Amino acid sequence: MKKGWMALLVSFALLAYCGNKEQKAVVEGSAPVARLTITKGDVKVVEGETVRTAAAGQVLTAGQLIRTGAEAMAEIFVKDQGIVRLSANTEFALKRVDAEGVELDQKSGKSTVFLKRLKQDSEFTINTPTSVAAVRGTSFMVDVKSKTESTFALYDGAIEVKNGKGQSVVLDGRGELSVTDKGDISKEAIRPLSKESLEHLKKMAVFQKTQIEEYNSFIDDLKETDAIKMTREEGDVNEQVANIKDRPSSQDNTGKASTTDENMIRRNTEKDPLKIQPQKTFK
Repeated sequence: MKKGWMALLVSFALLAYCGNKEQKAVVEGSAPVARLTITKGDVKVVEGETVRTAAAGQVLTAGQLIRTGAEAMAEIFVKDQGIVRLSANTEFALKRVDAEGVELDQKSGKSTVFLKRLKQDSEFTINTPTSVAAVRGTSFMVDVKSKTESTFALYDGAIEVKNGKGQSVVLDGRGELSVTDKGDISKEAIRPLSKESLEHLKKMAVFQKTQIEEYNSFIDDLKETDAIKMTREEGDVNEQVANIKDRPSSQDNTGKASTTDENMIRRNTEKDPLKIQPQKTFK
């Protein structure tokens, strides 16, 4: 009788061990790799033939595609990497997200990326229809205008862009580079950041803290990067000064008043750069 009970207990132990092992494998296999922290408007998550409405807080896995509609936006927080913000009318797929790095496919629209300084053995890559961008700790925008043209705007850090011909260009300073399906690329093709790209950064560089501790820590670090500082530096001051100088007035002392206002703007900005804030909303 005792032998029978012993055999039964051993069987239960084996079943429990196998069950726990299988359950552990399932949990490890479905571990979060990325999360939607913000959704606004019509945002869908596509997986194969299945299309679902996205929700803030939703965990994403490799193989899923995020699609934003008109007037919509979404934000993806990738653990140990950083933040990707998708503008309206954008299709963006998570091809690979694991301990070795991240590979993303941007099929259309605009994405704005804010990354940590990545580990030496970590990779972050964005594919577009015309190019591949390899990144290491930086802030930049990718604008897929069509299947034949993509534009990269670098705000901070460095990215290496390769086209379909195998030609590559390293952007290691603020600037823009367009890549077409048939054209060549070179260092000489890099141009200064456009007003449109700077305005886009100001819209995207507005962050609010969440319940995710790592996200909040990253936001604190991000505030000290050159990209975020650029949203409140000299360009903003000059715009306000220009507005003052163009302001109509019938008073005789217009010149004195304008000079006083201009000095006040510059003094406030130098002592407290937060006096001029980036825009409070974004799309």
